[in-house]
Amino acid sequence: MSKLVVRPILAAERERFDRALETEHWLGARLVGEVMRCVAIEDGQWCALVGFWASARCVRSREALLG
Repeated sequence: MSKLVVRPILAAERERFDRALETEHWLGARLVGEVMRCVAIEDGQWCALVGFWASARCVRSREALLG
């Protein structure tokens, strides 16, 4: 049984992460702003990429709804 590990990428892995996202994701590498980049590793191989964006600080329609 293989073990799946999900962890933040290392600074040295940023280029590899961005390159893989650019070539494999239909939207390309459009991660902008504050982003937490993670990689899933199974049997020593990258098998998934995950990017979490910071929420927008001010979105006019949301602010109007919240009052």
